[in-house]
Amino acid sequence: MKARLIAAACALAVLSLACGLLQVSVEGTAAVDLAATGTIGILQTQNAELATRAAQPGPPAGTGTPISDTPEPGSAATPTATPRPATRITFLSGATVGVVSAPIGAGQTQSYVLDVFQAQPMLVRLQSASSDVTVSIQYEDGTTLLAPSAHQNLWRGNLPKTGDYYLTVHGGTSAENFTLVVTVPLPVHFAQGTDSLTIHGKTVAGYDVGYAVYARKGQSMSVNIERISSKGSLAVYGFQDGLQYLRSDAGQKGLDLVLPVTQDYIVSIVPLDGSVLDFIVTITIR
Repeated sequence: MKARLIAAACALAVLSLACGLLQVSVEGTAAVDLAATGTIGILQTQNAELATRAAQPGPPAGTGTPISDTPEPGSAATPTATPRPATRITFLSGATVGVVSAPIGAGQTQSYVLDVFQAQPMLVRLQSASSDVTVSIQYEDGTTLLAPSAHQNLWRGNLPKTGDYYLTVHGGTSAENFTLVVTVPLPVHFAQGTDSLTIHGKTVAGYDVGYAVYARKGQSMSVNIERISSKGSLAVYGFQDGLQYLRSDAGQKGLDLVLPVTQDYIVSIVPLDGSVLDFIVTITIR
């Protein structure tokens, strides 16, 4: 498996299922102009590599064997890789949000696989009318991040390794529709000797675009967006503590904050009515 730095964008696959058509979409922003931002230059090469990849659907979702409970990381048992059918969602350069909506029968499973990167923040949220549909998460070698027995519909964490992560949706006591939302904010890094960077970007198809910035307790963070219409605003939240430091409905274009916790801070540009918006965001940490 090739070592890759973090980069992602949007892909769309329409997959035929026995019950009809399932639209799997992974949508995000256009590629960031890394040369102008002062971020790590090698990301340009990796972005170009990923931009050549197209969505590659696997066998129809819902036909695979359910992922069984395996020991949690750190236990005595050694995880082993177990090939399984799954719908692949390929992230190209710049994507930060993936969405899957589909029906699922009582007690059935549907599996999806994402190729993501070590230390990348990932938030998985599964929504259904009854909240009875749950999700489990495994790494490609069989290591379990979230076991089926936990019966959870929400997970967040920094990924331990680069590679394929399998998200399995578990149906509840009755047939219903679900929406699986996977958010993978794009980590940004300051060039050596600098404390500020500027990103030129664009929202796509009404989804937020998010950037992850690691900072320490007591540092000062300033975030400002410009050249964005009144239909867009800024949101900032802590990835590990889950706290909202600025809500998008506040309608603000900037935030100055003395950071209370050492963690990843997620800076999101939010189109308020599903608009496609160009923006420039500047992040400064001192």
